[in-house]
Amino acid sequence: VILTLARLSFGETYKGYDNVIASLASVATKAKEQGYDIAYLLCGKYDIKEYERIQQIINEYGVAHLVKITGFVPDDEVQDH
Repeated sequence: VILTLARLSFGETYKGYDNVIASLASVATKAKEQGYDIAYLLCGKYDIKEYERIQQIINEYGVAHLVKITGFVPDDEVQDH
């Protein structure tokens, strides 16, 4: 499981989770060859423009089955994720 916990804002696209999404297909293929599954949890409050941008990237790379966007995660639930 790969986890990113950040505010997902259209005005802050420098955080790199889009790069993680872009590399997931390749990482998942290599992991599967070694008997592992990959999941990416993208956690944090988001604005609608950024959510739409992320969804577009997920669709572009065909990794919807690997990515879960959770939205806001309260402090007392972060460790569970």
